Amino acid sequence: MHLLHIRSEVPFTPTCSARLSRVRKEQTFASPEKDDQKHVQDASTECCLGSPVTVSSDANTTVTFPSEYSGNFYAVKQGASQEVGMLGEVMFNGWMGLTYFDVSAIVNPGDRDNVKQMWPAKSLVPVSGCQVFPCDNVYYKAND
Repeated sequence: MHLLHIRSEVPFTPTCSARLSRVRKEQTFASPEKDDQKHVQDASTECCLGSPVTVSSDANTTVTFPSEYSGNFYAVKQGASQEVGMLGEVMFNGWMGLTYFDVSAIVNPGDRDNVKQMWPAKSLVPVSGCQVFPCDNVYYKAND
């Protein structure tokens, strides 16, 4: 899979928004929705989140990851079925010590409500994903 790379800090927004930091290896999730909450799942491993993380509409939620973490996550509306949707993917300390991230529609390209965007916390660019789907700024096929 071809991933974008970031040299400093990163977040992800969707119906969740995240910040990834090279120094502290954390991601901040935020939900721009007024009433809904999101459960953010670690779809690739239970090493980090263990159980779902609830992201309230009135506060950001920061999760600390191991410095060598590589995995993905998805969001589910409070009370909705636990179906994997659009994925946020991240790799801390990847090739040459860089942080890599992307939004992937490979598993469920029909998801329009959950993970939407990721971007660096400080520079806000480059952005992976989009506010309105479908779009050309996500991965739809393996090896994109």
